[in-house]
Amino acid sequence: RAGCKVTVLDSSDPDWWKGRYNSKVGYFPATYLQRIIPGQKVFQVTHTMNLSEGFNGMRLHKDQIVVQCGDEENGMVHVRATSNKEAVCPKKFLNEISS
Repeated sequence: RAGCKVTVLDSSDPDWWKGRYNSKVGYFPATYLQRIIPGQKVFQVTHTMNLSEGFNGMRLHKDQIVVQCGDEENGMVHVRATSNKEAVCPKKFLNEISS
């Protein structure tokens, strides 16, 4: 489920990683996870929206998980999705997921 925290046990294969969630261990597509750095804020998107950053566009979907990768300024947060695309998003459309 979106927002679940998985401990990665083996990421040597670029496509399939081994990880643990609660007491279960298994393999999953690497693209299903986004690495977070301790202390990094993690958000769940509350509304589907299209964002633009210069010439690059990014679509965020309701319940998608993004991480903050830049400063918050004037109610806007610089976020990164699992696709490694980045954009600035209104914070009012993000719910912070606690650790």
